[in-house]
Amino acid sequence: MFYGIGEFLSLPLYFYVSYRQGRRFSFFLFLACECLFGAITSLAPNIGCFIILRFLLGLTVPASVATPAALAQELVGTKWRGRNLHLVYLYRSLGGVLLAGSVFVIRDWPQIALASTVPFVAFFLYWWVLPESPQWLLARGRFEETIRLVRTIASNNSRDLTPDFIVATKRKFVLERSLREHKNEPKTQKEATKELFRAQGLRKRTIVLIFSWFTSTASFLGLNYLCIELEGDVHYNVLWSAVAEVLGWIVAAILLKCTAPRRCSNCVICAVGGVLCISLAIGRRGKSSSASLTLYVSTKLTVSISYFVFPLWTAEILPPGPRETALVLAEILNLACPVFLPLLIYQGRTQHLLPMTLLGLLHVAGGLMSLCLPETRLISFLNTPAVVPVAQCDGHWTAHNCAHCHNSPKCSIPKMDQV
Repeated sequence: MFYGIGEFLSLPLYFYVSYRQGRRFSFFLFLACECLFGAITSLAPNIGCFIILRFLLGLTVPASVATPAALAQELVGTKWRGRNLHLVYLYRSLGGVLLAGSVFVIRDWPQIALASTVPFVAFFLYWWVLPESPQWLLARGRFEETIRLVRTIASNNSRDLTPDFIVATKRKFVLERSLREHKNEPKTQKEATKELFRAQGLRKRTIVLIFSWFTSTASFLGLNYLCIELEGDVHYNVLWSAVAEVLGWIVAAILLKCTAPRRCSNCVICAVGGVLCISLAIGRRGKSSSASLTLYVSTKLTVSISYFVFPLWTAEILPPGPRETALVLAEILNLACPVFLPLLIYQGRTQHLLPMTLLGLLHVAGGLMSLCLPETRLISFLNTPAVVPVAQCDGHWTAHNCAHCHNSPKCSIPKMDQV
């Protein structure tokens, strides 16, 4: 729980440091702290020191993970951003499988702490290759450094930058900065949040997205904590939990590529996942360890699908400006889950039905709420400075719409000032 509290407090700290010093500096700063606290954790003489070190470690991990994920979005073309965002979650899940395998082999917790910390020292080799965030450089007015970075990227891709391109880019940069200053756009996160909730269309979609994403994250992380409460060998349970997570990512990738309606398929998946969570709460007591583990893996796989879909769906629905603010709000709210979920799962030792029944009902509610969101399966809105139009079936939703949901080519996309 104290590790979760550290994670919850880490994001505002990371945003402050990255805003002042840039993403590159903040990455190596938090990485150094992570390696330091992780190594010292293996030497903790008592539970009090262990708790303090875990709290300090929680302050560093989300920050060191957020920088590579953000740079992966900035340094690629528009058609690769959705794929990169989805791959980030795959690598995290594969890391969970690797950690579960390490725990299965290494049973001594001080050695586990070292084994999960020492390899991160190799990431300091990124000092010579990791670039600064182009968006941060432009926000600071450092146009020449941005152009040098773009030249390096073009050279690595066997492309040349013409002088006309550089002049046109600089002219566009100066013009956009002048327009931002003239319009007095929000300069702080607080003002950006107010701007996000001021427009009615954005406000509704942001609230629905954040709530649905939160319920999915709560169910997903709740199942992670529940695996140590299952009957049988806890090491096998953790390993199977990580494997189910990877399988859920694969199914989510298939659903994102196919032509199935996003809203309806996600609603069905959330409903099935919620029912399985409730079934797990009711049925795992009194069953054999293999039967409980099978039910748990099925539940974890189903819940993981919606957990991996919501981040990309959020990026598709919201335009570039409000998108970043909404993602920040969602991440902060999701980081609250590791704070209260350990206590909720612990209550399951005395009140067996409470934790997973509550999480299952929330998961179903999040799936039903997602029906209020627009359909985006036919069009990529990852870089469209507009609000996604609501599909025709939003007005009167029926089962027929679920099978024939589509975006009408006649739909007009309203601009931000028309919302």
